[in-house]
Amino acid sequence: MNLSKFEWHVPKGRVKAEGEPVSVVLLRSVFLDGQTTMAMILKEKDGDRVFILPGDYYTSAAVGQSLQEGERPGSHNAMAMLLEACGASLSQVSVDYSDKSGHYHTTVTIETDRGIPKTVDLRPSDALALAHVCGVPFLVNPSLLFEASAS
Repeated sequence: MNLSKFEWHVPKGRVKAEGEPVSVVLLRSVFLDGQTTMAMILKEKDGDRVFILPGDYYTSAAVGQSLQEGERPGSHNAMAMLLEACGASLSQVSVDYSDKSGHYHTTVTIETDRGIPKTVDLRPSDALALAHVCGVPFLVNPSLLFEASAS
């Protein structure tokens, strides 16, 4: 699959879900303008569609840092350590919709030490890194996925 040339847009406004969220995995990070605008391209785990998460160099670098083992924990590793220290665990991460300005909203579900689920809205890039660190699938509303161009 050649992802070097593709057209995409972020749907604006709440998008109605088309079935169950789909698991995606990080394929690569690319510069979009040769400067600091980047996108993380995630591929459908059991398919060919992609989810494109726009961001800047610093966001992509922070996600990249969390994906690597280091001497000291990065911020996402530290979040996972705090959850563990409290007896809580990450149970689900899902990109649910984009708002009117085109920003994605991600629901992160944490299970407390008493088994009570709690949800918070995180930036998708932080949720992606936290999901990776905790070994939890990163899910996306299927209506936010794009068919990858073969050209």
